[in-house]
Amino acid sequence: MNRAEAIKVLFEINDECKSQLMTCVSVEQPSSQIVKTPDGYQIRMKCDINKKSRNCLKPVLEKHKLRLKEEKGFVIVYQNP
Repeated sequence: MNRAEAIKVLFEINDECKSQLMTCVSVEQPSSQIVKTPDGYQIRMKCDINKKSRNCLKPVLEKHKLRLKEEKGFVIVYQNP
């Protein structure tokens, strides 16, 4: 995804899932970062997620055709290349 899309998705995650991901979703803090990769931009959130927060993220991910993975204490939202 491009940077503008990543920012839009981050704001949407913040709006939709802040109560479930309160400790890791903030559009103003470095705990949520938009990172450039060779395949585009990713959203990296430093946190662990549970079933409830996954269920909250699922509609946002489906809407934007994005994927989610967990890696070394981060939740990463990305577009499959």
